[in-house]
Amino acid sequence: MKHLIKWLTACSLLLPVMHACAQTPAGLSIGEKVPERVWNALPVNKDAELIILDFWNTWCTSCIAAFPKMESLQQQFGKKINIVLITTDTHKDIQALYARKNMQGKRLPRFPSITSDTVWGRLFPYRMVPQHVWIGKDRTVVAITEGANTDAAGISRFLQEGSIVLKEKRDLIDFDYDLPLFSGKDMPADQLVSYSILIRGKVGLPGKERSKRAGDAAYRLTFTNRTLLRLYESIMHHMVSGYSRKRQILEVQEDSTLEALYSYDIIVPIADTTRLHEYMLQDLNRYSPLYGSVEQRNITYLSLQRSNSATIYETQGGPRKIHYHNAALPSLLNVTFAHLTTLLNAVLPAELPIVDETGYKGRIDIRFSGPVQDIPGLRIELAKYGLQLVEKKGVIDMFVIRNKEGR
Repeated sequence: MKHLIKWLTACSLLLPVMHACAQTPAGLSIGEKVPERVWNALPVNKDAELIILDFWNTWCTSCIAAFPKMESLQQQFGKKINIVLITTDTHKDIQALYARKNMQGKRLPRFPSITSDTVWGRLFPYRMVPQHVWIGKDRTVVAITEGANTDAAGISRFLQEGSIVLKEKRDLIDFDYDLPLFSGKDMPADQLVSYSILIRGKVGLPGKERSKRAGDAAYRLTFTNRTLLRLYESIMHHMVSGYSRKRQILEVQEDSTLEALYSYDIIVPIADTTRLHEYMLQDLNRYSPLYGSVEQRNITYLSLQRSNSATIYETQGGPRKIHYHNAALPSLLNVTFAHLTTLLNAVLPAELPIVDETGYKGRIDIRFSGPVQDIPGLRIELAKYGLQLVEKKGVIDMFVIRNKEGR
């Protein structure tokens, strides 16, 4: 209860300064001072030598994962520092977060906290969290940095020397996704024939995946702050029919290589849209430390087969629809068997991949009427459509990612 009172009090203290903040130039820089009226409303002891504002959101898993570290730092340095949590989320949003099953046993750090923020985000604009702002007791902004850069060594250095230089976090607040990634507004985009760019490391943009299409065909793909594995996986979905991670073989020495963040943008002529993912694979294989390729491997898998010649699954037409919000009762309308195997590979816990070997090339309608959360339940549902799963060993296409020699 005390923690809740502290939280709500922190919010109410800022209400009188919202109007004043609206008249304050947004976007403070390192070396500038926080406006005094805003500073006075901050719900912490101003005698601390360092105050760290921790901007976070309920959807940010890395923010939440870092909370124990921040608590440890507060305990280590005691009254010399104060940490304040700041989020645009509401108190109800946070309550809902910690009510989830996967959050049971976890709790928020016992820091002063500001919810539904409209003040501090104006002073320190951001797109990505966690964002940490270090402020000295004289209201001077010492650092604006990523959360990962806040550690005991840096805090000790600041407390001893009175200054510190941390890598500045620069989010691209006004980025225009309609332009080629990082090209600048002077690029003649209307004259662009083809283009691609690959950037290693975190950039000041949210983690996103976007595409631009001409009809049903994509001619541009944009990824920002995605892992190298995710970039390869986006290719696999288009190069391996019915792809899932069960059709993936990793021959990589260090997981950190797969988890490294990259940003990638590619634009191809409309006539080359069918080769878009092929070109993307060429770029990744050429410039990343890994190499991906479709290879035939002899493995055990579950073969989806027709048990008779009937085609009661033949589509009745209409819009394409794949519904699996409730995984126990999915339905697929006017799709292919590749869509079905992709869904089943994603939602079923079975280790073996399911491979379409029906030989049927038309479109299908499948409506499951019972649980499909395990293989026995799936077999029952498939039998209603004259389909069966047969475990077999054979040569099938797999997507293999391996270390590149000399990298």
